[in-house]
Amino acid sequence: MTATANHMTIQAVGASTRTPVAARTTLSRQIAVEARKLVDTRAGCWLLIAGCAVTVAVAALTASLVLGAMAVEPASYTLMTATASVGNVVGYFLALLGILTITSEWTQRTALVTFALEPRRGRVLLAKVAMLLGATALAVVLSVAVGAGIVALTQSMGFATGWNLPVGQFAGFAAEALFNVLLGVALGLLLQHSAAAIVAFFVLPMLATMVNSVGGLWEPLGNVAPWVTPDGVLDALRAGVVHGVQWLQLGTVLLIWIVVPSAIGTWRWLRRQVS
Repeated sequence: MTATANHMTIQAVGASTRTPVAARTTLSRQIAVEARKLVDTRAGCWLLIAGCAVTVAVAALTASLVLGAMAVEPASYTLMTATASVGNVVGYFLALLGILTITSEWTQRTALVTFALEPRRGRVLLAKVAMLLGATALAVVLSVAVGAGIVALTQSMGFATGWNLPVGQFAGFAAEALFNVLLGVALGLLLQHSAAAIVAFFVLPMLATMVNSVGGLWEPLGNVAPWVTPDGVLDALRAGVVHGVQWLQLGTVLLIWIVVPSAIGTWRWLRRQVS
């Protein structure tokens, strides 16, 4: 009787001290962990350093071009122009960040630890995407801040630059940044290899541009190109003038470039054997 009572006591103590898995790995905690990986991992840390350095260099070059009247007329240079010039560079780094965030689990074999601590792979992926969306929003805000610094500098030098930031163009700029990071995520999920996904990110848009160029010479391809290549809809987003059939074209572009690769990649992410 005494042994049975002791056994029951041990079971009760073990049950009372056991922490549920869900309580140990909340979504907010998982997002914080993924954000910390940006600076904890060597690839993520150097990517952030390189991104900041190149952004500062582009900002300095842009300011010097305006001050020297080498690229644009100062009177036509606005906060939107400065923000876009900086944001174009930031967009590429956001895409690379999206790729490395997804593929590092497999190429650096950190999935062995990640999925051991959090077996629910869907929650891990959701946390990564949420973290990347937050990083994108922060990058957009920082691009505006750097652009404002350029405009303030040029005005202090006596140039007639402006503070115009049209809502439509700014929304298009933010949407393009979001497209870049989601494209990086989609390619990372689909290929699950850092080098292959990075090459695909740079090569596929080049092929799309070639398709658009050929489409200008061959009418059948020219009619199809706006529905399958992102160049046209991204140009419309930058100008803030998406309307009519362009919304349908945007939908098909998102389906081809983001939704389908992400769906296939998510299926692989959930089922791939960790080794």
